[in-house]
This record gives sequence, C-alpha cells and structure tokens, in this order.
Amino acid sequence: MTTETKQGLHDLREKLGEDMPVYADVWVDGKGRAVQARLSYFGGMKAMTTMTLSDFGTPVKAEAPPGRKVVPVTAGEDVLLA
Repeated sequence: MTTETKQGLHDLREKLGEDMPVYADVWVDGKGRAVQARLSYFGGMKAMTTMTLSDFGTPVKAEAPPGRKVVPVTAGEDVLLA
C-alpha cells in the first residue's frame, strides 16, 4: 500500500469512525476453488474492488519488490485486514 493510500484510508476512518462496514462476495467453482472475489463499501462513498482468479496450477515466478517500494501493513491499518 502506498503512503498516499494509507493516509487516505486514515483520513476516511477519521471522518467515518472506526467501524467501517466492508462486504465480501466470493464466487466458487465446481471444484471448490475461489474464482472471483469482490469487496465493497457503501458508507458515505461507494468503493468496490473485484479480483478474478484463473489458470489454477500454472507455475509462476514472482520476485519481491525493492525494499524502498514496500510499506508494511499490520492488521487494523488496512481496510482489507481490519
């Protein structure tokens, strides 16, 4: 999460209070795998994020970003983890 995004969420919490309802929908395929997830918030403003998952079992190579681009997030600091 960027510093700007983190500050924006902090500002939003200040305006709306600590209890920010977030709703989640998850689509599951016939094999019991999550294939799509949607998080939405409708308090004071509308925000929605949708993630589609596919190509199960396909090998991937992921590299960690440079340390200067990493911002630690702990539970309670991120709307997705709170």
